[in-house]
Amino acid sequence: MAAEESAIGVDNIVIRSLTSVSSSTIPPSPSSTEATTTTPTPPPPTTSNSSPLSPATSSSPPASTSKLNEGLSFDIVRIIEETRSFSEQHGIVIQYFDHASIFGHKHILSAVFHALRAEESGRSRTRDLSVDIARFVAGERQIHHAFVKVGLKKSTKHIVAAIIFPMNVMEGKEEIQQGLDDLFKNLGLVEGPAIQTDPELLADALERMSLVELKL
Repeated sequence: MAAEESAIGVDNIVIRSLTSVSSSTIPPSPSSTEATTTTPTPPPPTTSNSSPLSPATSSSPPASTSKLNEGLSFDIVRIIEETRSFSEQHGIVIQYFDHASIFGHKHILSAVFHALRAEESGRSRTRDLSVDIARFVAGERQIHHAFVKVGLKKSTKHIVAAIIFPMNVMEGKEEIQQGLDDLFKNLGLVEGPAIQTDPELLADALERMSLVELKL
């Protein structure tokens, strides 16, 4: 992990709400929801050498992966494959979550910074930033339990995408975001419902994150 990436902050993180074209009757959130919450300065993200997508989206067993498309109005497998290719090409990290499992932007931001601290301190159990982010979002130590809780699944109606731009790609951030817009459009994804903050559930999620970090 490059030392110059240690200054990564909220400007390096973009949070997007996405839904399929066929289910986009709900008023959308802003086209690119960037974090503005004050958060402690985190350590850097992993480089693009590790898989930019989590087991819930990139390496689930074939049997369970095939079930992801049942009852959904978007093609999860295609989203996984094309997003992986894009993220590896541009050196960014992308993780998807079930929209219903996210209780506010701070939920994602805090998970990202917890994951970054774990990696910088050498306490990451996965060496994969996207997987660690999912573990903290879920407040679960076990990867499987984390993705069952917050990953994309048969019941998923809308998606939250967390996109992390390492410092070495920030100069091209605007161009990469345009590329992401084109990718999402090609995948039949449009802006989804706004991510609402649930103070009570958010507080519980943040407490669980702290417990996960203590037990690393």
